[in-house]
Amino acid sequence: EGGNCGGCHLGAHTDALLTYSGLPTTYTPGNVYTITITITDGDGAQAFDLIVSAGTLSNPSANAEINSATEASAKDGIDLSTATIFSVDWTAPSSGSVTFDFWGVSGDGMTATINDPWDHDTVSIAEVPEFPTMLIPALGMIGAVLTVLVLAKKDKK
Repeated sequence: EGGNCGGCHLGAHTDALLTYSGLPTTYTPGNVYTITITITDGDGAQAFDLIVSAGTLSNPSANAEINSATEASAKDGIDLSTATIFSVDWTAPSSGSVTFDFWGVSGDGMTATINDPWDHDTVSIAEVPEFPTMLIPALGMIGAVLTVLVLAKKDKK
């Protein structure tokens, strides 16, 4: 919990140990997105931590837990040697950019943390830009002007 797996687990930073899916490239305010986190090295005790800067986390899978409205992690007290896929729902905020801070670790099953590979990724997304309401009448006006010009040109022939 609390991010920064590399602070306690002293193994090498290992790219591609941690993957995730379900994260949109832009979000719609209030929509719920299911985020799946996978730890690809199944040799030890897998764990993750996810911290989001806005929105609300909920509905964790059986092997995950919600630590606060903006933090989720592998569930304490479960056999993490069999858990490699975790999921949690994220409800998008009303506006603004959101940063997702993903951490993953694959412990070697020993009490020492010296050989535990870990991975980290940070992703930022923004809300879907609103289609300006004044643009709709403007496009309608442009369409009407073009239609009149085309008809006027046909009448001259």
